[in-house]
Amino acid sequence: MTNKNIVLQYYEEIGKGNYDAYDQYCTEDFEDITSHGHVKGLQNAKHASMGMHSCFSDIGFKIEDALEEGNRVAVRGIIKGTQISPFFGMPNHGKSFLISFIAIYNLNNENKITHRYVNGDDQGMAKQLGWF
Repeated sequence: MTNKNIVLQYYEEIGKGNYDAYDQYCTEDFEDITSHGHVKGLQNAKHASMGMHSCFSDIGFKIEDALEEGNRVAVRGIIKGTQISPFFGMPNHGKSFLISFIAIYNLNNENKITHRYVNGDDQGMAKQLGWF
């Protein structure tokens, strides 16, 4: 299985709310570095993902491009959701968002994800959700 396929399967499973996918696809010292924070450790990343899913009822990803070079995979996609509870202290207005993102994944020699670097349209998300 290619690294690209591993990352795409990871998205599919996380999108379904299968948090055990972190155990299958990521290392224990997995780091998630995003435009809105930095999470260290597999269990912390799992907890953050569960929090996101609990705040947005219909959260979903659409991967539009995935490119592999060596132990790195770059993904371009869209994330969407409808807010149902406060998120990072931001109020719930019951609105939906749809934004683009780019993520770069590093995988080790055992085909496990060690790092994820994500840059998403956080301002667009905040505006669509009525946070400002």
